[in-house]
Amino acid sequence: MSYVAALALVVLGLCVLAFAQVVRWLIREHARERNLMLNQIMHLAGRTWQPPPPPTPPDLVDDELALVDPAQLPDY
Repeated sequence: MSYVAALALVVLGLCVLAFAQVVRWLIREHARERNLMLNQIMHLAGRTWQPPPPPTPPDLVDDELALVDPAQLPDY
């Protein structure tokens, strides 16, 4: 009988932890959406909230670079 009660407490604890993780995930997702919306509004207003990400050069393999004329490569 005590094993059943201990097992029920363990299951209850796991359910509480899982529910807490779901609530934490929802709060973080809402914060990301709010941050994205604020960034978009500030960008449309002409004042960026966050600086834009730097441009990343394309991933080219050395064999592909040998076939490309250096004058055609973009300047980063």
